[in-house]
Formats: sequence, C-alpha cells, structure tokens
Amino acid sequence: MRKPKVILKLKKNEDKDMIYISKCTGDNGVCFTMAMGFAISLAKNSGISLSKVKELVSDIYKETEDDDNGED
Repeated sequence: MRKPKVILKLKKNEDKDMIYISKCTGDNGVCFTMAMGFAISLAKNSGISLSKVKELVSDIYKETEDDDNGED
C-alpha cells in the first residue's frame, strides 16, 4: 500500500474565486484523519471557535453533495 499523503494546491480562476485542487494517496481513512487534523489545528491556532468549525464543515459537506453524484 502507498504511503498516505494529502496534497492541496490553490488555483485561482478569472473570477478570483478560491478554487483548490486536492489529491490523496494511500488509505482514504488515514488521509481523511490527517486532513481533518491539519484543518482543525489551523482553525484552533487562528482562533476559530468549534461551533464555527462545525458550521463550516456542514456547509462544505452540503456544497460537495451536488458534485458527488452519489458516488462514495
């Protein structure tokens, strides 16, 4: 099995919206845990409250439901 790795890169479009490219290798569960741990650490160090983190995760989850097309 490949060593777990998560890569995030910022990509800007002409509308100046924030778009990012993500890629992971290895076990999806490990990659998810690593990405969430990193995101939560950034949020905590930036003074973002737990309730705001939950709100952001919920919003992002709902937004990606449209892109998922029912695939897991």
